[in-house]
Amino acid sequence: MSADSKPVGRWLLASGKWAIVNKFVTAFSVFMVNALLTRLLSPEHVGAYYLIFGLVSFALLVCLFGTQQGVVRLISAAQAGAGSISTRAAIKSCLLIVSICTGLVAGGYAAGLGAYIGLEVLESEYVASLALITALWIVLRAGQTFFAECFRGFKRIDFASTFEGTASGLLLMVFLSVVFVLQLDISLEKVLLLTVISLVVAVSISGYCLVRIITRDSSPGGHMRPRYALSICAPLFVASLCLQGFTELHIGILGYFASGDELALYGAAFRLSKFVVLPLVVVNSIIPPMVSQLYHLSKSEETERLLRLTATVSSIPTLLIVATIVVFGEEILALVFGDFYRNAAMVLTILLCGQLVNSMSGSPGILLAMANRQKVVMISALLSGALGLVLSVALAPAFAATGVAIGVAVSTALHNIIMWAYCRVQLNIRTHLNPTDARKALGLALNPRKLKELSSGSDK
Repeated sequence: MSADSKPVGRWLLASGKWAIVNKFVTAFSVFMVNALLTRLLSPEHVGAYYLIFGLVSFALLVCLFGTQQGVVRLISAAQAGAGSISTRAAIKSCLLIVSICTGLVAGGYAAGLGAYIGLEVLESEYVASLALITALWIVLRAGQTFFAECFRGFKRIDFASTFEGTASGLLLMVFLSVVFVLQLDISLEKVLLLTVISLVVAVSISGYCLVRIITRDSSPGGHMRPRYALSICAPLFVASLCLQGFTELHIGILGYFASGDELALYGAAFRLSKFVVLPLVVVNSIIPPMVSQLYHLSKSEETERLLRLTATVSSIPTLLIVATIVVFGEEILALVFGDFYRNAAMVLTILLCGQLVNSMSGSPGILLAMANRQKVVMISALLSGALGLVLSVALAPAFAATGVAIGVAVSTALHNIIMWAYCRVQLNIRTHLNPTDARKALGLALNPRKLKELSSGSDK
C-alpha cells in the first residue's frame, strides 16, 4: 500500500522507523570512523582531515544551492497533480542547478582555490596537496545529498535515510576497521581515497534506484524552465547560508573577545544543545513531501493536523531531555566532556531555551518552503541572524561565552517565532505542539500493543 493511501499517523510511524534507525546507525558509524581515525592517523593528520571535512561541508551547501528543499517540494507537488510540471522536469531542472554549481565549486577548488585556501588561509600543506581528491569528494557528496532528497520527494523515506549518509558511513567504517585489524599503514591521502570509494559505491547504487523510481513514475505534467526552480531554491540557499554562516561567526566573535577556555566551554555546551533537537531533526526528514502534497491539494486542516501532531511527537522527548539537562547539567557536562566543563552549565541552559522554542514551534520552515514562501524563510534568517550577531558583539566583552549564548538563543528563537507567526496569520495554519496530541502520544507510549497495532494495521 502506498504512502498516499495510508492514514497520516500510520505513514509517519512506518517512515519514522526508517529515519530513527538510520539516524542511530549513522551516529554509530560516525563515532566509529572518528575513533578509528584517531588510532590510524597522527593528531596532525586528524586535524587536517577535520579541516578538509569542514571545507567539503561548506562547499556542499553552495553546490546544492537550496535544491535539497526545492526538489522535495517540486516532486511532491507534481505527484499531487497540483501544477503543470512533471516529476522528471522538476528533477531535471534542479539537477541542472546542482551540476552547474558543483562544476564551478569543485572545478575552482581543484584548479587552485583549494591550494590557496590550504596554504594562505589555513596554513596547511595537507589541505593544499589534497585539493584534487577533495574536489572529487565534493562532487560525490553533492550527488549523494541530491539523490537522497529526490527519494524524500517521492516519499521513499527508507531510501532517503539509507543513502543520505548511512550507507557510505558504514562502508567507510568497514574499510577503516579492516585497516585497523590488519594493522596496515595508512596515510591521510589513503583515508580520503577510502572515503571517496565509499561514496562512489553508495552514490552508484542510489542513482540506479532513483532511475528505476523515475522510470516507473507516471505523474502528469510538462516542461519546467530551470529559472522557475532557481526562483524557489535561491532564497532557501540564502537562508541556509545565513544559518550556517552566522553560527560560525558567533564562534569567531567569542574567539576574538574571550579566552580559549571560554571558547571550549561554549563549544561543549553548543554540541550538547544540538542533541536536544534530534527528535525534530528526525521529524523534519520525514514530513516535507506529505506537507507539500497536502498543502498543494488545499487541505489546510490536514496540513495543520500533520504539523501539530509531529510538533507534539518531537516536543515530548525534547522537553524530557531539557528538564534532565537543566537539573543535572553540571553532572552531565562533567561526565561527557570532563570536570572542567561543569562551568558551561549556564551557557548550556541559555542555549537550551532557544532550542526549546525551536522544537515547540514545530516545522514552520518546512511549511513555508513547501508553500512557495521561501523568501519569508530567507528574510527571517537574515533578520534574526543579524540581531543575534549584534547581541553577541555587545555582550561577549563582558559576559564571554554566556553573552554569545544569549545571542545564539535569541537568534534561534526569533527565527522560529517569525516563521510560526507568518504561518499562523498569513496561511492560517498552526504548527506548534497540541496538548491533546500530547495526551494521545503519552497514551500510545504507555500502551506498546496499541502502538504496534497502529503501525501494522495498514499492512493487514
